[in-house]
Amino acid sequence: KVKSVWLAQAGTDDYDSNLYRVGENLNLRRTIVGHPLGLGFGHPFELHVPLPDISFLLPYWQYHPHNMILGMWMSLGTVGFVVFLSYFASLVILASYCLRQHEDVYLKAVSYFVLTGLIAGFLVGMVDQMIWSERGAIYLGVLGGMAAALYRLRPDEQAPHSSDRAGRGR
Repeated sequence: KVKSVWLAQAGTDDYDSNLYRVGENLNLRRTIVGHPLGLGFGHPFELHVPLPDISFLLPYWQYHPHNMILGMWMSLGTVGFVVFLSYFASLVILASYCLRQHEDVYLKAVSYFVLTGLIAGFLVGMVDQMIWSERGAIYLGVLGGMAAALYRLRPDEQAPHSSDRAGRGR
């Protein structure tokens, strides 16, 4: 997919799709500038650059753009988008913290998976409707839950070994 987005040959379907995405991004940016408080969910983005009607493929193409990061900004407004980015960044920071703090190799691997999964989800959300789709939202939600669970397994609060408990209280 990376090749089809960034290295598409002129005259191919991938190239035409990329031209559509460029026009869509221009429309989204113009809509954001025109409505800094956001349009709210359920409102289509404005068409400043004409786009072909693809409602036969995607019936809600003006409501769910390919670039869902800009789509969230358009819907939430600047203040809401800053809150969204702060929440998302806090999950990335939490996963990064867990990756550095855990000494257990398994927990480090899970932390790395969560960190890279969150970053990949954000990047894919910039070129595809990943955040808006059910599986994309569930995927990012599970990763957020995993980051919180990993944080609760902090090394300084792990249960003492059974040999430590055996000598106490007797």
